[in-house]
Amino acid sequence: MKRKEWYESTKLGRNPKYSKRGGDVGEKMVLDFCKNEFPYADSIHHSIRIPDPNTHQSKGEVDVILCLPKAVFFLEVKHWKGEIDADEHGEIFQVNKPKKEVFSIIKRKSESARRMFLSKFSDSIGDIYPLVVLSHDKCHLSNRVKNLRNVVPLRDLSARIKKFEDYVDEDVSKKLRKNRTEMFESFGTWDFIEFQNKSMLIGDIKNFNESIDRKKIKSFRTFFRRGLISTIIRGPLIDVEYCYRDGTTVIREIKPEFVLDMNIPWESSFTKIPMEAISLMTFGYKDEIDWLERTKKNNIKKEKRKKRKKVLNEGELNKKYKVGQKLIGTIISHLPDKDNERKVVGLMVSIIENQVKGLVPNKELPLQEFIPVFYKVGNEIDVEIISINEKGLRFKLIID
Repeated sequence: MKRKEWYESTKLGRNPKYSKRGGDVGEKMVLDFCKNEFPYADSIHHSIRIPDPNTHQSKGEVDVILCLPKAVFFLEVKHWKGEIDADEHGEIFQVNKPKKEVFSIIKRKSESARRMFLSKFSDSIGDIYPLVVLSHDKCHLSNRVKNLRNVVPLRDLSARIKKFEDYVDEDVSKKLRKNRTEMFESFGTWDFIEFQNKSMLIGDIKNFNESIDRKKIKSFRTFFRRGLISTIIRGPLIDVEYCYRDGTTVIREIKPEFVLDMNIPWESSFTKIPMEAISLMTFGYKDEIDWLERTKKNNIKKEKRKKRKKVLNEGELNKKYKVGQKLIGTIISHLPDKDNERKVVGLMVSIIENQVKGLVPNKELPLQEFIPVFYKVGNEIDVEIISINEKGLRFKLIID
């Protein structure tokens, strides 16, 4: 009776009813669009997971990463239809539906990638632009959304990316471009399980034994060969075809005794899956990335770099930049007015992370009441160089 029960439950388990991910359609549309529109891309990645210590699973998925000769674009795909609006912080949402962070999350992932690249290669990754791509053709954007430069309908994605590329004068070095692709590929994607009826699950497999080791095994298939009578008489048995990372393939007979624990994304729970229920299992990555250890080492390196860091002199700045050049920078601090702490007398702007900084002086600032709303620390802004002198770069704001 136990053998009969195992046979029946396994037959059901190999044909479960798991729903598809809601965003799969939109992601495929954006992925195909990028492949068609950017044949000159160094690489295009789908569903890459960037190490992020602020998330539940310590990795944040990026739907599409587009590596172009001048810059990298992190694309967060939303296959939303209906009315789309934005709040005062630039976060978009579907009208009459629960609000969730969108742009701030993809921006945080881009910053994590910057830090990881610096840790891995001791160099800046260059420009990364996070974009939210609306893939559904039946979404209606409010005027506030239309004015957001980091939110774009799929039909306008090519033009928007080319506009961002115009801010960058030259292609980055071949070595840096190669290192970018190498790093993103090393992060990998989700572990992937397919069942006999083509249902799928993605997530992280958290438990292993000698037969299931992601460092050695790339994928495996299971074959349920015995029928009911044979199972009742001879006992449960399945064949497993292992595909190892060195390219070898091995088939073994195993008894049904191992259950996989899969951590499902967007759910704070594990799903237990008997190995014999799986038709195809593919590991999305080989090695765990020890974020905390890397961060600790990175911080030590940062401190050492700060001690020996040299500020570019006027001659070096003149070689690298020119008056009238337009750039994208990040506000890193407000310079307060000594006589009135509520006023700002300048904005310090970082052009290349931890390398080149400049000032938007008092005379180039907008009205004071606009600064706390539109020019917060951490915001990206468009600037134009107005002077280069011994004190460094001076900017004016580019206001559309």
